[in-house]
Amino acid sequence: MRWVLWIMAAVLGCSSLAWASDGVTGLVVDASHLPLKRARFPRVFDEAGELLYPPPKLCEDPNYQGFEGYQPTLTEARADKTRVGAKPLIVKALKVKDKDPLEGSVVISAADAEQVRALNAKATALLDKDKIAIVIGLAVVQTKPAADSKDVAEDAIVEVVFSKPLSDDSARSAALVTVKTAEGAAVAGSTLYAVSTKTATFRPSSSWAKGTTYTVVVDKNAEAEGLGRLDGGYQFSFTTVVAPKEAGGAATADGGDGKKQKDEKK
Repeated sequence: MRWVLWIMAAVLGCSSLAWASDGVTGLVVDASHLPLKRARFPRVFDEAGELLYPPPKLCEDPNYQGFEGYQPTLTEARADKTRVGAKPLIVKALKVKDKDPLEGSVVISAADAEQVRALNAKATALLDKDKIAIVIGLAVVQTKPAADSKDVAEDAIVEVVFSKPLSDDSARSAALVTVKTAEGAAVAGSTLYAVSTKTATFRPSSSWAKGTTYTVVVDKNAEAEGLGRLDGGYQFSFTTVVAPKEAGGAATADGGDGKKQKDEKK
């Protein structure tokens, strides 16, 4: 019985490590939300500035002539079985590496870096074998109004800020940012895209209706200059300011003269 209990304790004690190594077939670094640019030799660092990728063994490989693992969306990176296998570890990049003139390298968290090092030390040697994909992607990083905002002014404009500059076709698309009512009716207006701020601005043709909820829809086909795309599109809602009640308008039950209300008080 003792040896059974010992084995159970050992298994449970190592469970936190097992999930991170057993069966993992590759690494996906998601940088959709960052202003990352494509590079021939991108690098991945930990928070302390230590280089994780490419490892020395890969750099010494004469067949390694540059990175070929960029993917336009996280969905497509997951589906790249040839490069990252059926069960990749997915980590989210924290930021673009400081002082990188090409803006093509990223930093991942210390915890994620620890997992990656452990995986590379295994027989699978994910980094040494270049089993890594980087999601160049595209994301909405800020909106105005913020999602689910209340009491939005009647003359407010809608702004959508992207993580990367858009391609010319997406920037000029009439479907880049559209707005609809709760009933699904399209709101008339125009959209302009500013390259310098990576911001699309929608201006309605007339003021927003009071006390109304609107949904902003970002084109699911929007594409960044580096061929990154929105993964499944993006949308959010906001509600405009409620019209003030007219004095005495809702206080009586007879249309506003107060007679019936007065009689009920007697």
